[in-house]
Amino acid sequence: MKTNNSWKQLVGGMCVALSVLLPVGNVRAEIIYVTNESSGTIGEYDGTTGAAINTALVSGLTNPLGIALSGNDLYVANYAGSNNDNIGRYNATTGAAINASFISGVSSPYGLAVSGNELFAANVNFHTIGEYNAFTGVAINTPLVSGLHSPIGIAISGNNLFVANWNAGTIGEYNATTGTAINVSLISGLTNPSYIAIAGNDLYVSSRTTGLIGRYDATTGAAINASLISGLSGPFGIAITGNDLFVANFFGGTIGKYDATTGATISASLVSGLHNPVGIAVASIPETSTWVMGFLALGAVGFMVRRSKATV
Repeated sequence: MKTNNSWKQLVGGMCVALSVLLPVGNVRAEIIYVTNESSGTIGEYDGTTGAAINTALVSGLTNPLGIALSGNDLYVANYAGSNNDNIGRYNATTGAAINASFISGVSSPYGLAVSGNELFAANVNFHTIGEYNAFTGVAINTPLVSGLHSPIGIAISGNNLFVANWNAGTIGEYNATTGTAINVSLISGLTNPSYIAIAGNDLYVSSRTTGLIGRYDATTGAAINASLISGLSGPFGIAITGNDLFVANFFGGTIGKYDATTGATISASLVSGLHNPVGIAVASIPETSTWVMGFLALGAVGFMVRRSKATV
């Protein structure tokens, strides 16, 4: 009888190959979704090259501001005025409306954040953060957090909700379940903090007024680098994936891409020719070719194992 050590060694070698070929964290494609306030559109772009995928993925909107992505659902905050403000829900692949008035009764909605079943929305005029069911749009707690000072940007990490108060110049931290304040001035002394992005324990804050992106410790609020990126043209929406930080420049009509650790410029005008971009969301997905190679390797393992067993 032949030993089965040879095919075990073969399988071991193929498993090593699989560890290289199957998708890993730094092998990905990035897709950018951005709201164009003045043109009333959502544009879609390649996050690596900046090439347009669909400049009007969603159109016919009225002053789209914030945006959030969850799976294949895009949530868009629309400032329509005259008590017609709403949050719409759209298919992120086709742009088709799932429900263009998914949530109503909001007032000057800006920042949006999704966590599991829950959608959080910043209501500037109500000075509140509202909480809604992300699948039905039903209100869970419309004043989850109240008494804010023109909240613009929000971000959620675990059960911690971070809120940028434009007028107060602060970033507050709250319990995402109860709305209870953890620290109403986690970060203070800012100038019109706009949007927020969080990655791990790093909190990134944009200021449209000063043209800065600051980086802070999300636990203590301490500045890691208050001027991580400077000289921007009205930075508003920001989004991070991996070590890539994307910034929507409202006045410049561009999306810039930067190193999230150092602030170094990767491409200051990755996307240009936009119409007052405000909100930005980024999807990070495995490269198709990497998936294909992984599955091919997996098939090869199965074939060789069967063949080796046949010779035992």
